[in-house]
Formats: sequence, structure tokens, C-alpha cells
Amino acid sequence: MSGPSAQKLKDAEAQFNTSSQYPVPQGWSGPVWKIKNDYPQPFTASAASGYDGLPLPDVPVEAPWTQIDFTQNPLEYAMLVKEYCWEGNRPVDFVVQENTVRPWFHAPWMHASANGREPLKGLTFERSIPQYEFASTQTSALQNWAIGFYNAPGASVFGGVWANPSLPVWNDNLKFPPGTVVFK
Repeated sequence: MSGPSAQKLKDAEAQFNTSSQYPVPQGWSGPVWKIKNDYPQPFTASAASGYDGLPLPDVPVEAPWTQIDFTQNPLEYAMLVKEYCWEGNRPVDFVVQENTVRPWFHAPWMHASANGREPLKGLTFERSIPQYEFASTQTSALQNWAIGFYNAPGASVFGGVWANPSLPVWNDNLKFPPGTVVFK
């Protein structure tokens, strides 16, 4: 049995790097969203990381919230995580390629569905909010659009799985490593 053809490999790489399947609106002259998927690769020696799952990436992670007992101080814990997420992202309007504080990444393949990423901010159409779910005064369904951001430890999982976009490496024990932060 032979492997994928050269054209299929090329097509998979192109799709992996596709930011949106939708065209930019006619007349739009502003910025266009681009996926950041140059994921860090995990360490080659998982034993060095002290973690039994996927090895940690070679990227330092500051995690001050881990010093807080979230069961006793949930607000302090949440504020530290929020500040970590916003630091470097707010000044650049969450264009993570421009964050000079720490690397952040987007999930791959979110463009490849009917609810795929729109081309201006990379948002995907998420679960609709049915009438009256928020309040008795909510008289119509609401749309919900979002984008997720992954720090380097979290993105290293994508780096391990999608090192070759046409031949993903998957196992049932795959876990996000300690220090992973994901936010929308």
C-alpha cells in the first residue's frame, strides 16, 4: 500500500494553512485575519519534562495562578489567568502574531466547515443562544461568534499532532500539558 500522493500532501498543507474558506467582502480595505499555526514542537525527551503525556514545549511558561488555591480565592485566580491572556494581546487587538510578550496560537482546521472562520477576525459561528435562554426579555435567538487562543504548551499538542498536516499523529491518551491556557 502506498502513501498519499504528492498532490494530496500539497493539498493538505494548503488546507492546513488556510485562514478562511470565505472571501473577503467586496470593497473591504482593512486587515484580513491570518491563522497562526507555527506551533512549537514538544521536547524530544518526555522524561525531562516530568510529565507522562505529551512532552512540554521548549518555551518557558509563567503560571502565577498556580500559586493560588482557586477553591479559596477564585476571583484572584481568575484575574491572574485573565491578565496572562490579555497581556500583549489587548494592545494589538488580539492579532497574536504581533504579541511581543508571549506566543499564542490558533486551532487548526476551524475553517473547514459551514460554520468555518470568517475572514476578517477569524471568528467561527458557535452555538446559537435560543430565545429566552439569557432572560425572559430575550425575544429572539442570538448568534454567537468566537475565536480561541492557545498558549505555547497547549499549542505544542497541535505541533505534535499536526507536524505533518497530511499525516496527523493521534493517540487516545493525548492530553494538554500542565501550564496550558486556552481562552476565547
